[in-house]
Amino acid sequence: MTTLAFDGQIIATDTRISGLGNDAEFLKIFVGRDGNKIVCIAGCGVAAMFAPSVAWFLQDGSPANYPSPEMKLLCVTNTIGNANPRVVVVENHGHKLVVQSPHAEGSGADVAIGALRAGANAMKAIEIAALYDGGTCSETVAFNVITGEWINKPTPAMEERLQFMMEPYIKVVKAPRRTTKRRK
Repeated sequence: MTTLAFDGQIIATDTRISGLGNDAEFLKIFVGRDGNKIVCIAGCGVAAMFAPSVAWFLQDGSPANYPSPEMKLLCVTNTIGNANPRVVVVENHGHKLVVQSPHAEGSGADVAIGALRAGANAMKAIEIAALYDGGTCSETVAFNVITGEWINKPTPAMEERLQFMMEPYIKVVKAPRRTTKRRK
C-alpha cells in the first residue's frame, strides 16, 4: 500500500510499491498544469491502476466508469498563489468527497493524520507513518500546491515510469505547424 498526506499546502506520498520490496519506487503524484492552474493527484492502492484512475478524473469523472475499486485518489486543484486549494477525495468506487485539510489516505493514514494534527507537515507525517506502518516507506516525494513547485523531487526514473504508464491514457495535442506561406 502507500500513505499520502496533505497539510493544506504540501501533498506528499511515500514511494513504495507493495509486494516488490524496499527497492521498488513509484511516483504516486501526478501534476497537471494549465497556465497558473494546477491539478495535483495522488493515489494509494494498486500501482497499475494509478494512470487509468488519473485519466478518469481528468477526462470522465463518472462513478460508473471508475476504473478500479483498489485505488483511492486525493485531488487538489488550485491557482498558484491561492492559499485555499480545493481538495477532493475519490473513494474506491469513484464517489467524490470534498474534504478539508489536513487529510491523509492509505495504509498509514491514521498515524499520518495524527502527525498532521500535531503540527507536522505532510512530508514529516509520511516519515512518522513509516515508523508504525509496514506498508509505508520513509522515502517521500512532495509537491507544494500553493507555489506549484516540487519540494522532494521524484527521480528521473520515477518520472519516466509514470510518463510511460500515463501515455495510453492522456494524449498531448500539439498545435499543427503552419506549412503554407503567407501572401504578400
